[in-house]
Amino acid sequence: EEWRVTKGPLHAAVAKASADYRVFLEDTKKKMEVTDYRPFNSKNKFSAAQIKKDGKTVWIYTGAPEALAREIQTTKEKKEEIQKETNRLARQGWRVLGVAEAHSFLGYLVFKDPVRPKIKETLQKTKAAGIRTVILTGDHKGTALSVAHEIGLEVNEAEGEVVTGEELQNMKDVELESKLYKIKIFARISPEDKLRIVELYKKTGKIVAMTGDGVNDAPALQAANIGVAVGSGTDVARGASDLVLLDNNFETLVTAVGEGRRILGNVKKTIIYLLSDSLNELFLIGGAILFGLPLPLNALQILWVNFFSDSFPAIAFAFEDGGDHLTRPAKTDGKLLD
Repeated sequence: EEWRVTKGPLHAAVAKASADYRVFLEDTKKKMEVTDYRPFNSKNKFSAAQIKKDGKTVWIYTGAPEALAREIQTTKEKKEEIQKETNRLARQGWRVLGVAEAHSFLGYLVFKDPVRPKIKETLQKTKAAGIRTVILTGDHKGTALSVAHEIGLEVNEAEGEVVTGEELQNMKDVELESKLYKIKIFARISPEDKLRIVELYKKTGKIVAMTGDGVNDAPALQAANIGVAVGSGTDVARGASDLVLLDNNFETLVTAVGEGRRILGNVKKTIIYLLSDSLNELFLIGGAILFGLPLPLNALQILWVNFFSDSFPAIAFAFEDGGDHLTRPAKTDGKLLD
C-alpha cells in the first residue's frame, strides 16, 4: 500500500498483482534484460519486448488476444480457442490482455475497472437533460457491453446498437451517418475511428463533448466541440482539451452542464427584462417626439428611473438559482437527442 507507481493504473495493477505471487519487478529486472521494445499502437493492438535471459533472446507480446492470435504462429484450432475464451472473459466484464511468445500463446491478464457508485444516477440525469451518451472504446465488445449494462445503459446488440472497429472500416460515411442515431457502443476502435465518429456527429448538427485520457484520444478531443480530459490522463490529452476533470468524475461534468444552463437562462431573463423595460421608455419618449408633445421625462429623471427600475432587478435575475437547470423536456427529431 506504500508503493508509488509512476506509470498508469494498468502497470500498477500488474506490478502489485505480481507481488502477491512473490514476483517483484526489481528482482525480475535483475534476471532479464529488455534489449528491444516496440510500443503499443492502435493498428497492431499489441506491444512487444525483446527479452534476454540466460543467454537466450525471445520476443514477448502483450495486447489484444485476437491480435496476438493473428501474430503468432499457431494452429487454427488454437486461435479459435483463444477467441472463444477472450469473448467469455470480456462478457463477464473483464478487461482482457493476452501474453504470447513468438510461437505460443501464454495466457491472459484480466483486469476489473470498477465503475463509480453514482454513475447510474448520473446517466439518468444526462438522459433527462437531453444528452445522449455513447461509448467509444478500444476494448473488446464484450467488455464494453458488460460495462454498459453495469452502469444502466440499455444496449441491444441485435438491433445494431454495437459496432466494432472492423465493421466501422467497412462502412462509408453516408451509411455510418444514417446509423449514428441508434449506435450506443463503438468497440475495438482506433484513434482514427474516434476522430471520424466525432466529425460525423458534428456534421449531423450535434454538439459533441468527448472525454478521454490517453494520447490516442487527443485528435478526437481536439476535434470535438468540447474536449474533456480526465485529470489523471496524459499531458497530451489535457493539452488537446477544453476542460480538465481534476477529480476524474463524470458527475462533475454533468454538474457543470447544469451550472452552464443556469447562467445561460439567467442571461436570457436579464436581457428580456432590460429590453422590455427600455421599450416602455422608448414608446413614451419617442411617441412624445413623434406627436410634437413636450418630453414627459428629462434626462435626469430617465437616469433615475433606469437606476432603480433596471439595475437592481437585473442583478437579482443574474444571481437567481431557480431550481434544477439540468433537466428539461427531451426534444427528439427521431434520431439523436438535442
